[in-house]
Amino acid sequence: TAHLCEDFKCRSSRICIPKPASCDGLAQCPDLSDESMDKEDNSCFQYNSDSFSRIGIILTSALLVSVGLVFAAVIRRTLLERLKKPSKYEVNPGKEVQYSKR
Repeated sequence: TAHLCEDFKCRSSRICIPKPASCDGLAQCPDLSDESMDKEDNSCFQYNSDSFSRIGIILTSALLVSVGLVFAAVIRRTLLERLKKPSKYEVNPGKEVQYSKR
């Protein structure tokens, strides 16, 4: 009976290794086919490309959040500085509005 390899089968031998052991940086196949970066030969290229895509998405998200936080801090600081400046209108309760001369 033929043995079916449901995980990863080494290219030049009949050795079958668990799928998580392929593309892990450690060669288990004698011909190193479990660590091949050849696009047509193995899934390591796809595996690593997917990993880089995820890293890119995470880094882009972190950058956007950081920019948003900096923007919010600048807006907050600007608004607080405007609140601290005296208004050109000084209102005294019970009296008419007085305009200060500047």
